[in-house]
Amino acid sequence: MNCESVVKALPLFLYGELSFEEEEAVHEHLAACEGCRKALERERLLHAELSSMAVYPSPELLAECRASLSARLAEVGTARPGWIRRFWDWTARPLPSIVLKPAGALALVVVGFLAGRMMQAPQPKSPEAPSTAQVRALEPQTPGELGIAPDEPRRRVVSGRLEDAATRNLLLQAAQTASDPLLRMDSVVILARSGDSPEVRQVLLHALRNDPNPAVRLKAVGALASLAHRPEVRQGLAEALLRDDNLGVRTEAVNVLRQNLDLAMEGILRQVAEREPNDYIRAQARLMLEAIDSTFETF
Repeated sequence: MNCESVVKALPLFLYGELSFEEEEAVHEHLAACEGCRKALERERLLHAELSSMAVYPSPELLAECRASLSARLAEVGTARPGWIRRFWDWTARPLPSIVLKPAGALALVVVGFLAGRMMQAPQPKSPEAPSTAQVRALEPQTPGELGIAPDEPRRRVVSGRLEDAATRNLLLQAAQTASDPLLRMDSVVILARSGDSPEVRQVLLHALRNDPNPAVRLKAVGALASLAHRPEVRQGLAEALLRDDNLGVRTEAVNVLRQNLDLAMEGILRQVAEREPNDYIRAQARLMLEAIDSTFETF
């Protein structure tokens, strides 16, 4: 899709009226086009403004509707009784005994069947498991709340706070399994604000090591910067510095590691200082080695 077709499709995109293939195409275009992402934000603001405008009926329209309703009720009150009322009146008539005997037997059969059904234990409904649903879109709402649209045939939005376990589980899953790189990137950014926890660290490190999109990996490095005091986080950043094929990811990783020196990184830093093709990163690795030598030489 080009920019013109995406901009035309944005209203239907926001209302969930596009087909799955069309929505995936819009997601892929938005991930690569900043201009269309800005157009999407403008469209969202417009929809929010329109939704906030309350429309009240005029007093004349209310009076007309009430008068029409009163006239219609008066007509219904004088109309010929319906078939249900006529059937009820017919059943109130006395019946001959030859009809009552088979009718009574049939009534006993029906009562027995209904009693058996009522005595059966009701089957509990399977609880909803939003934490296992695929995420289709993230929709920021009021401050502190997030709207998550699961990937289901029927369009719906689940609202929740980041502190809620179900909301966090959906974000953790979206950061790893969502097919849309823009959705994975947004999930990583939101998880970075959720605080330090083992599951969040694990998902962010998974994104850094395995996500095929360099923009997502770059966001993962930024999200892990505040967690670099953890040994496993420093190890993941050092591996990215050595192996990631994206210059931006390696540059961000070395900048974070400069602020979090670790003797365990010495071997990787020596490999980076020898093999790294970028002058800046290679120089930073050498400075870090000098700092490690001066810091730990007494040991």
